[in-house]
Amino acid sequence: MLIHHLATFCLVVSMIASNNLPIGCVILYLHDIADIPVQYLKCTTQLNCFTALNDVGGALAMIICWFWTRIFGL
Repeated sequence: MLIHHLATFCLVVSMIASNNLPIGCVILYLHDIADIPVQYLKCTTQLNCFTALNDVGGALAMIICWFWTRIFGL
């Protein structure tokens, strides 16, 4: 995970240094959208809200959102 964070930091710094701020901000925004279902599932898991709707619906939302924003790029 350390390598992932170092690579992300280097990419953000190089984006700013090469003056590609608008494109970089859009990419960072798209990646942040995919984290919303992940955080929802974490909260329901830690609060012990185990229902079929939370588990299956949250997992499907997370997978669809992740593929849509990171693979297909909207």
